[in-house]
Amino acid sequence: MQFTFSGQPNKGGGKDWLPVLGGAILGTGCFILLCSAFALRWSPTQAFFGNPLQGLLGVCNAAADRLGQSDYILLKKYAGGVTAGGDPAAQGFFLTILLALLILLSWMILRSGCRWLLLIPAVPAAALMFFTHTASGIWAGAAFAFALTCAFALMSAGRTLSIWLLAVPLLALVLCVGTAAVIDHSGGFARTDLQEKTGAALENLAAKRYGENPLGSGRLAELNGEKLTEARGSMADPARAMGGKGQTKTAMEVTMSRPEPMYLRGFVGEIYTGKGWSSLSNSTLYDQRDTLYWLNRQGFDGLSQLSEAAAAAGEAGEAQSVHIAVKTADRARVYTPYEITGTDLAVPEGTKNCAGGFLRTNRFAGTRACDYQAIPGLSASWTDWAGRIYSAGDSEELQKYFEGESHYNVWCYASFTGIPGAMTGLLQAAVGSPGDLSESHADYKETIAAIRTYLEDNYLYTENFTVPEAGEDAVEHFMVTGRGCDAHYASLAALLFRYYGIPARYVEGYLVTPEDTAGAKAMQPVPIGVSHAHAWTEIYIDGLGWIPVEMTGAYRDIMPEADMEKGLQAVQYAAVKKDQDNPPEEELPEEQGASSYGRLLFRILLLAAGILLALLLLWILYRLLGDYREKRARQRAFADPDPRKGVCAMYGYLLREGVPCSREAKEIGDRASFSREEIDESDRTRMRAEMEWGEREKKTQEKRNHRIAADRLSAVCRWLRRK
Repeated sequence: MQFTFSGQPNKGGGKDWLPVLGGAILGTGCFILLCSAFALRWSPTQAFFGNPLQGLLGVCNAAADRLGQSDYILLKKYAGGVTAGGDPAAQGFFLTILLALLILLSWMILRSGCRWLLLIPAVPAAALMFFTHTASGIWAGAAFAFALTCAFALMSAGRTLSIWLLAVPLLALVLCVGTAAVIDHSGGFARTDLQEKTGAALENLAAKRYGENPLGSGRLAELNGEKLTEARGSMADPARAMGGKGQTKTAMEVTMSRPEPMYLRGFVGEIYTGKGWSSLSNSTLYDQRDTLYWLNRQGFDGLSQLSEAAAAAGEAGEAQSVHIAVKTADRARVYTPYEITGTDLAVPEGTKNCAGGFLRTNRFAGTRACDYQAIPGLSASWTDWAGRIYSAGDSEELQKYFEGESHYNVWCYASFTGIPGAMTGLLQAAVGSPGDLSESHADYKETIAAIRTYLEDNYLYTENFTVPEAGEDAVEHFMVTGRGCDAHYASLAALLFRYYGIPARYVEGYLVTPEDTAGAKAMQPVPIGVSHAHAWTEIYIDGLGWIPVEMTGAYRDIMPEADMEKGLQAVQYAAVKKDQDNPPEEELPEEQGASSYGRLLFRILLLAAGILLALLLLWILYRLLGDYREKRARQRAFADPDPRKGVCAMYGYLLREGVPCSREAKEIGDRASFSREEIDESDRTRMRAEMEWGEREKKTQEKRNHRIAADRLSAVCRWLRRK
């Protein structure tokens, strides 16, 4: 069975259905993948429903929602993509047009015969998966892989349609489904040892890509004491271990205009899973995007809240510059001081602000350096001035700050006070009832003291701890064995603070100790070793923001700490609560009016024109390369060592290309093709001369035909003007 794109003359008649079939399969596979990735809905019964422009806007809104939920990528949304009742506009007609265009593009790719053009659908699909984490369903991915393999097999089959055209795609389908079962068991597959090994291999690759985190980024159940000691050294005496210079590799270098000790927050654990800590899902952050976006537009940011609160209380000192250069530390984390300023306006390059909780890297290999402005010492002196923020008067600046804080306060209590149901009973058995929390949380001073006393009396700090059994809760294992490191102390403390109604999170990062900065000069890099890697708990203080609290007894007195003897009574949130249901004064990014439709349509048309231009250039390049290769092949055939073969090649070229053939050329060609007479180099030379003459005649005839066509067109134009 013959292909029209195989490079052979198509004499089969009616065999053009193969590229059409391949184009339909590939285009449909791309369409299925796109619909699955962006949660689009299409059915034959609704194939022609809806206005195409409104359907386009609806698809843009659906893509924005999916990218926001999967990777917290905030894109504009358009009011024209929804109906008056708030439902998405009908997308059937637009999706039908899109399906037809994908099939047409796929047919053009198969018709060209250039297998490299299959990268046009393959590369965007891979980029969608690996760079935006927008995963399609298992079966949609398998359908796309099957369609892509079918197209490749059709373009590689040559003249005959063999059984491999069906066997190869079916084999690819089986492999895709099997691979999906190994990598992602969400489709109902039982988790196997192979999946565990695959996950471990992926973690090793991530460690090579970003660098290693000795504490494991919240994976508490996988924390191994021997490996932890090997990475950051023995921490039996943390103060002494961190004071030793050059005992461990340099994790980072911190340069400050006024060197002072500080906590550098890296990984932030927000949800306890039983095996460890994870961050809030992107879909959760995206669901709260309106509030968080509005807060940032109003100048309020959770990352810089502590410095903003100090400024509102009149306690903010002079900001200093802080430069953090990551060496061997985990570059997937963006290390941030608690006292930074201005993050709502100046997020470091290559990072993304995640709901005011932490910064996330946008770079493929992680973030290697960050620059901040910070007011040092605020996290160690907050009890000195926190009370004055409520007696600082009623200025416009203070009202604006409390308005933003009231919204962010609600977010923190809703997101960071949750405890798994089974853990609540264990905590109650360990520390008793938390008391009446219906009006407010427990007192900060009393709670911190009570949790510290409980941990010091019941648990032993050691790196010789056991790993939980499969399926065993990591914190429960720590509570039963009573032995663990700083990660275990910080985890249990975070859950205990939540138990007492105080928002808390688990944090991993690095300590810049007083001993590190004691002899440091301004703008002189301070090396921070891997031994400084540490886990601690942070709690949300109403009206102030997130504060680090040291709950591991072995690490007490290493870092400056707020004087809790001064105390701070629980601030009643009701005193500063604002109505969060009030609509924002400024237009949110998803509320775009009709004036932006033209710009959107123009951008889409410009993108489509760019894609078509790129395809045209690729097609021209492909044809030029094909002509060059064909010309080189002809020249080699003309110069064949056997003169007879060379003459036959020239004669075949004249007949095939329609080049005028003289009587002498026909005589030499027929003699070389059909007789046994000897053909020598003189015959080849004469044949070459006749061929060159015929080519010149062909060009002359083509020019004459062009002039005739131009003359006829001119005559028609003159006739039209007279009319």
